[in-house]
Amino acid sequence: MGIRFSSLPVIGLFVIVTVVVGVVFGMRFGANELKREKNCHNRAAKIWQILIILFVIIAILSWILNMGWYRFVLTLVLAPVIHAVFFAIVNIKSAENAVLFPKMKKYMVLSCATYLLAYLLFPDVGDIGEMYLFFGLIKSDAIANVLIYVAPIIFIVNGVILVLQSFALGKCRSQ
Repeated sequence: MGIRFSSLPVIGLFVIVTVVVGVVFGMRFGANELKREKNCHNRAAKIWQILIILFVIIAILSWILNMGWYRFVLTLVLAPVIHAVFFAIVNIKSAENAVLFPKMKKYMVLSCATYLLAYLLFPDVGDIGEMYLFFGLIKSDAIANVLIYVAPIIFIVNGVILVLQSFALGKCRSQ
């Protein structure tokens, strides 16, 4: 069987181009805003917040472009929506404390890494054909059969990290 690479559908390509253009314009105007910011602490927090929003956008794109039966059922129970909202709220609030508390920065890096990995590596299946992953570009049953067990574990690890991060955020706010 091996790994087969399929071409992106026209709609997926349009979505990716739109997001890339939006990110480039956002970085251009965001860079001007960051130049005006005098406080280094606020600048770092704004950069983290922009990255977190970018990670959520990448996860949404991965979810949409890999839509199959597994993701369809999970979408019905709003799992990705709840996860994205919880991830964004905890990490945006943590970004304000990342400079002052090195432990918070470690939580943020681990949280962002596991969040993206979970969404990018979660395979899905349609009615016919092989399982697919990574924006629908890789179609391989061999890889997908391994990742179908690894990706949910990464989701759980991300959830644990987010809970630990929210407890650490509460401790930081009380100090």
